[in-house]
Amino acid sequence: MSKTNRKRGAQPGHPPQGGAPYGNINAVITGAYMKIYGVLLSDEEKEIVDEVVGQGVQRRGSLLHLLATFRIRERRLMQDINEIRGGNAELLTRRTHSLVEPSGKKAEDGREVLKLVKINKEEEPRRELLQRFEDALTRIQTEIRRTEDSIRQYDIGWQKLELERQKATGEYNINPDIP
Repeated sequence: MSKTNRKRGAQPGHPPQGGAPYGNINAVITGAYMKIYGVLLSDEEKEIVDEVVGQGVQRRGSLLHLLATFRIRERRLMQDINEIRGGNAELLTRRTHSLVEPSGKKAEDGREVLKLVKINKEEEPRRELLQRFEDALTRIQTEIRRTEDSIRQYDIGWQKLELERQKATGEYNINPDIP
């Protein structure tokens, strides 16, 4: 059977698999590309979002929201880096949950409850882990700079558009409310 003719989903005769529940962050390692869920934000992180987005919701909302997300990721990475640096062990252990299977029980919403079958422990030298997190931090800081540049370019474009509008109409606003 060619790839184009394959059907999606579980094998015939097996129940459909729904994937991980909303907000599951089990597979997160550095958090650099992690989806930021609003319900999982701390109060400080919510303040960061409010501060950044509050600067210009109407015109630049999506860019500002992206910037807020990057700032939260940057903060979390810096906290993780400080934790790694503050430890005493040369090898750091990371636990990963790998195998789950049905437990035979049902949750309140009718979904089947899964049970954890195997937990893997991986050891990684502190220097390698620290390097990986610092690389992720550098990537996020690069994205922050790019997003800030995009916001500036958007503002410049908006100002040019406003000036062209003023020239076309002959109505000049000496102190326009332009970001």
